[in-house]
Amino acid sequence: MNNSLILVFLVALFWCSSIQTDIYPEVNLAKNVEISDTYYKNCAPSVTCNSTSKYRTIDGTCNNLENPLWGSTNTPYIRLGPAYYDDEKYAEAISDLKHQFKLRFSDFKANETYFNLFSIPFSLPVEDVPENMQIEIIDLQNNKVLKEKYNYVELSIFSSKYINTETYPNLRNNALRMMSLFGSTYTCEHIFSRMKIVKSKNRVRLTDSHLESSLRIASSQIQPNINKLVSEKQCQLSH
Repeated sequence: MNNSLILVFLVALFWCSSIQTDIYPEVNLAKNVEISDTYYKNCAPSVTCNSTSKYRTIDGTCNNLENPLWGSTNTPYIRLGPAYYDDEKYAEAISDLKHQFKLRFSDFKANETYFNLFSIPFSLPVEDVPENMQIEIIDLQNNKVLKEKYNYVELSIFSSKYINTETYPNLRNNALRMMSLFGSTYTCEHIFSRMKIVKSKNRVRLTDSHLESSLRIASSQIQPNINKLVSEKQCQLSH
């Protein structure tokens, strides 16, 4: 057993001695580094250590008796060498992700004015509104009754109930269009999820027409009248 431990110790010692201290080309940890002690001379609090204590302190002071403040709380870390980060490894991926976000949400930026017309009609500057809606937005912003309703009811209720077609036809059409955007997106996502279930690896021979019919049934909110459908079918008579 003792021979095994000695062998392990010798191998570890050889491995440690073979490690290059110059890990990065611009950082050599083996060199003597001059550390500025301005903080420890002028700002650090004085600490009295008990060298006979059996336990380490909870705030890190006196864990190093020669330098009792090193590694303690509320003291700056000392860097032995300049920072070395592998930025290029992730820079390209982050840049591509930023580009993809920009492409996917470009429609939101292009329709920002119409979103604002729907969400903040009373605080939107008139000059930022399309010309065909400026008269309507001026009239809306000066309507104190509607402004009070806007502050106390949900946005969807306000747009559908209080923005009437006779007085604000363009604003109402814009509100309906904005409210339907996310609903249609949800419907598309719902159909894609259903298609993944309907057209599985066990149903690869499913034709496009059958797939369309299956998706209509899966995504429809209409409850079929099974009894009526069955009554209109002719049953196969036994011979």
